Amino acid sequence: MEMTQHRRDGQRGRDGSGSRWKGSPLAVIMSQICRKRTASDRKPLGRFLSWTSDRPGIPEDGESEMKEDRGPSSGFATSAESKRDVGWGRVCVFLKRLGKKGDSRSLSLAHCDLTATDLLELATLLQFLPQVEEMDISWNELIGGSLTALTSHLQHVGEVRTLRLCSCRLNSEDVVALGEALSHIPALEVLDLSWNSGVGGGGLQGLLGNLHPSLRELHLVACRLTAADATVLGGMVAALPRLRAGRLL
Repeated sequence: MEMTQHRRDGQRGRDGSGSRWKGSPLAVIMSQICRKRTASDRKPLGRFLSWTSDRPGIPEDGESEMKEDRGPSSGFATSAESKRDVGWGRVCVFLKRLGKKGDSRSLSLAHCDLTATDLLELATLLQFLPQVEEMDISWNELIGGSLTALTSHLQHVGEVRTLRLCSCRLNSEDVVALGEALSHIPALEVLDLSWNSGVGGGGLQGLLGNLHPSLRELHLVACRLTAADATVLGGMVAALPRLRAGRLL
């Protein structure tokens, strides 16, 4: 009986001391610390890194170095390069469809059976060919009457030195449109409009008046030139000091 009573008293003593310990201020503080540590241990590492990188005042080291290297205008440069790459890709797809290969300085589309729709698509692609120096669209008879679709975009290819439009069934309206667009290609040295019976007449006279002194060759074979065309052409020779070759018959 005495041993049983002693155990009960000891148990009450431990329980009593435990209750007093749990209610003490130190126990409350220790409990809070334990809860905070437990919560921080459970927090995913990925969310912590995301929270750190999102803070505006603490940029990540890699991001900071990239910003310093790129500079403020690099975003615009990257955008421009991306646009050029996409544009050149469109040019290559268009040429491949016609069995041709891409060349940034020479655009050769002779004997490709181009239609007016093809010519319009080509015109929209000229902006991605600023360095082209030679354009040959000869022997595409289906584009006659729609040349203005191309000439209205010649401002994008101001470096063109050779332009060939042989046997395209050009009419007087095409010739007038070409004459009006010559101001966009001041470096033009060779112009070939041969085998277009619709060139001769009033349209050609307007074109001749817009030729640049840089012109070296003018080919007008089988263009049904009139006496008036010949008169205007003769008067233009003095204004074209570099003209040294040409075929008119």
